[in-house]
Amino acid sequence: MASVVDRRSKVAIGMPAKREAAPEGSDPASGRSRDHWLRLSRPAGAFTAAHSAESPRCGVALLPRVEPEVLLAPWRMMMFGDASPTKLLGLLTGSPTAVEVLGTRHLASGDRDHAPDAIDLIREPRFRREVFLGNTAGERLGYAASWWASTDHDRHLADRSRPIGASLASKRTEVFREVIAVYRGSSTDLAAAFGVPEEQRATASFLARHYLFWHRGEPLALILEVFSPRLEAWMGPATAPVDS
Repeated sequence: MASVVDRRSKVAIGMPAKREAAPEGSDPASGRSRDHWLRLSRPAGAFTAAHSAESPRCGVALLPRVEPEVLLAPWRMMMFGDASPTKLLGLLTGSPTAVEVLGTRHLASGDRDHAPDAIDLIREPRFRREVFLGNTAGERLGYAASWWASTDHDRHLADRSRPIGASLASKRTEVFREVIAVYRGSSTDLAAAFGVPEEQRATASFLARHYLFWHRGEPLALILEVFSPRLEAWMGPATAPVDS
């Protein structure tokens, strides 16, 4: 069963109460409005050429893309497959998937929120939701930002404390996941949240992707996910070691 939020203690049940501080401006339990989502930057030492059809106004336009053949099989299935991360993370770790709500925001008309270009397919008015992905054992495994038409969000995610996959499954809502791009990016905020040692945070990079949910032939939501290297404990390394 997905985690729920205890409004009295402001702690997600099943998630540890003591963690590193969340990024400034957030309230993980209440989902307070946040002006900016945790955007990624180019990893240190990344090639300058960007293989991307995204426009420069997009928050992931200059991130180095990852092709399927670069990843080992478990990560290739995770990043490019159509399976629900809610279900996969629970199966991998043996503990039900839970989320910590970082924040939400109603977007003004015309506000693209530095989201991937596919946000233009999500009708206005729009709503953004941010969560840390984890499980009831207290392991923080990823980060996700999602953009919805406000009416669709209210209809499909009435309980904001539940993972998206669990909410859709509970209503037997069928969706098709169209993976648009997989890439690597850096974020010192996410590095801290994922428990990367402080001296390695400036150079750490993470696998990420964004995709569209389609429902009954119409775009339902745009979702961006960033995964913690902690998943290597169950999936092994993302890429094969380079021979010296």
